[in-house]
Amino acid sequence: MILTAAICFIFLMSGAAAAEAKTASEITKADFIKAVAAVARYARVNNYTYGDSRTEIPTQDKKISCDRLIARALWDLGFRDQPVGGITVGSMISYLRSHGFTESTNPADIGYGSIVIVKVGSVSYWSHTFVTESYDPSTRISVKYDCGTQSRINAAQPFRNEPWYYQNTVLIFNIPEALHVTSVSFDTNDAVMLPGQSFQINASVQPETATNRTVKWVSSDPNVASVSDTGVVKTLAPGKAVIEAVSADSGVKASCSVEVLEVPVTKVKLNRRTKTISKNSSFRLRATVAPADATNRTVVFISSKPRVASVTQDGTVIGLRSGTAKITARAGKKQAVCSVTVKYVPVQSVSMRKTLTLKVGKSFWPKVKIRPLNASDTTLIWKSSNKRVAKVSEKGGITALRKGRAVITVITKSGRRKAQCVVTVK
Repeated sequence: MILTAAICFIFLMSGAAAAEAKTASEITKADFIKAVAAVARYARVNNYTYGDSRTEIPTQDKKISCDRLIARALWDLGFRDQPVGGITVGSMISYLRSHGFTESTNPADIGYGSIVIVKVGSVSYWSHTFVTESYDPSTRISVKYDCGTQSRINAAQPFRNEPWYYQNTVLIFNIPEALHVTSVSFDTNDAVMLPGQSFQINASVQPETATNRTVKWVSSDPNVASVSDTGVVKTLAPGKAVIEAVSADSGVKASCSVEVLEVPVTKVKLNRRTKTISKNSSFRLRATVAPADATNRTVVFISSKPRVASVTQDGTVIGLRSGTAKITARAGKKQAVCSVTVKYVPVQSVSMRKTLTLKVGKSFWPKVKIRPLNASDTTLIWKSSNKRVAKVSEKGGITALRKGRAVITVITKSGRRKAQCVVTVK
């Protein structure tokens, strides 16, 4: 309550910007009663007199009427779009109506926190305004905050017990009780889904007459399942998430457990089932995984005999030696197999230089040509006809030892092809 002895009783300042209008549902009865009591107490302590002020700034003549009492209380509660320069009983009625205060003409409706405006007799204007804290229709006794007379302002208490003595038209504007949300529930509390699906969760907020029925939607793991401001859940990746709707009013909430399953691989297919290649040649296997939305579509390639045929993880198969190997493409729990045969390609010819002259102590490695290049077994055996003149290593290195002649022969492992070089040592 912004009411202190150091602050003058200003209802509205000239030229003040109008704030966003509030409605009756945004205040509670208890807060309204406290606001009215504080204004009445301030007016009494500071010797305000009863009367309708028509000055632009009402504090200049320190007058306060019943309607001004209510207007100031509403101002302190945040109702700041009232007209500058004063408010009369008549304009108070339209103001209350426009801000959602419940209207009635039945005195029995008077209750805790009611704003009552009374039209007495046959007069053509509204003559009295006060706020009731309680009212007993059987005895017509009310406890009210009122400033209708000088004596009431100067009374020791800010309210009096008085009989309900008005016999004519009575307008009652009731301040609604702020009803809080007591529960939030869902139409589903658990769901098992696949990635890429969506569904609507409907939230029931009780009571239906609650003042603020807004809920905030939250996902415990937005990477697994996201939720919109209206409760639409979208599944994104395998895992578990909890979707909650939390009451903005009381914090009560409801939850739904969402499990997002993996989409399993149902089939793996290779572009080849069998393939025959020669040594050192290669080809590419391509795998197709179904369904297209499988969670994990990664393909792993494996060779049953990597010494016969190797395979890289992009599916490239390389023939290494003659034989048969099974190349398996595996994704999830499914797989496909291609049988690869590396055929034997015999050596057709071996050639090297036919003559060579070396000095004693010198060495030389002749170049050997094997045809075809993809021959399966290119193992060579080297021999010297005169090891005292020239020797030859297992890799074909010729070393001159003494003067003379020697024939160096290279033979394929099968013994079917050979080449010779006559070495002269000087």
